[in-house]
Amino acid sequence: MTRKFIIVEGLYTNYGDICPLAQLVELKYKYKVRIFMDETMSVGVLGACGRGLTEYANVPPTHIDMITGSLETAFGGCGGFAVGSKYVVDHQRLSGQGYCFSASLPPLLTAGVGVALRKLRAMGDEQGNRLDDSSLDQLERLSQRVQRLFVGETSRLAPFWSVEGVPLSPLKHIRLRHDNCLTRLEEAMELAYDRGLMITVARYLAESEHKC
Repeated sequence: MTRKFIIVEGLYTNYGDICPLAQLVELKYKYKVRIFMDETMSVGVLGACGRGLTEYANVPPTHIDMITGSLETAFGGCGGFAVGSKYVVDHQRLSGQGYCFSASLPPLLTAGVGVALRKLRAMGDEQGNRLDDSSLDQLERLSQRVQRLFVGETSRLAPFWSVEGVPLSPLKHIRLRHDNCLTRLEEAMELAYDRGLMITVARYLAESEHKC
């Protein structure tokens, strides 16, 4: 059994980039490694019916050894999920810290996640094609509209701000082109809040990460 792994995110939290999954699957079989993918930010967002990156990239989920993710983002619950073979999922479920040191998901949140899953399923037809003007369509239009606010010669924000991530991603990281420091960003956050716009300043644990 190989102990070489490619560990990726479907939609990268810190950058808003989408993982090149099809190319990674080719590398998986070429070099005989396993792929573990975190779909915390991509499930419920990417794909014709919100099934995540495998649907978006048209890659069968069976090519991914384990898919994990949080239920706190698109589903508005807590806890997480694991997808894979029965052996992999049973090991993850029985060995995870949540099982050993925590309690099960409360019934109210379990029911809420179930409703969210049914709503996602209702956005597509029996063949898995997205229905017109679904919530996912609206999300994509808003994501691309926000991207255009910061890009292009006609943008009034482009001289001062840059935006990271692909246009399709609803996760946007905006950075000051000059003096992109924490103090300036917090001032911009407070100014936006006073005008009815909620944004947050990302905190990167660079010092801790370099010690790992």
